[in-house]
Amino acid sequence: MNSQKFTNDEMQAILKRAMERKSHSGEISYSDLSSTAQELGIDEHDLEQAIREHFDGDGIVEARRQWIRNKRKKFYEHLGTYLIVNTFLAGMSLLGGSMWFVFPLLGWGIGVALDAMGAFFPDDEKVERGAEKLLRKQKTSKKLESEFSNSNTKYKSKKYSIDISNGKIIITNGDKHIEINGK
Repeated sequence: MNSQKFTNDEMQAILKRAMERKSHSGEISYSDLSSTAQELGIDEHDLEQAIREHFDGDGIVEARRQWIRNKRKKFYEHLGTYLIVNTFLAGMSLLGGSMWFVFPLLGWGIGVALDAMGAFFPDDEKVERGAEKLLRKQKTSKKLESEFSNSNTKYKSKKYSIDISNGKIIITNGDKHIEINGK
């Protein structure tokens, strides 16, 4: 038995070459891929995840995850605000000898419950739309960043002027100006 060791890059190159020799079409069936993965010690779940990531060239899977993380973060912020405010209201109400705090507690509680449903059991369509919106924002942000960092841009209106050059942004309004160093 050969005890030679290979790096990941070498293994990939060797397997690719072997696959090209085996099949003129350059394609492999899922069952063959699964068998190869099992022989390499890769479990089925990791293989499925790798396949999804491979075909996700534009980052939609990560954008979906990010959207869900953002949604849950907002829920926890909402829940924290709900608990703090309603604790304060309950204290005020009880010190005043009444129970009026129950109404905002229940009314707002319905909103928190609906928010929890949206954060932990989101509709697939909403996740998809949210992920696409995140991707558009990221692309726009990258585009603006590259435009502002790679060029000298000047803008002038009646009230102010903006000069973007060499990684600096200078906003001038009359005799006042703000300078922001980008780098």
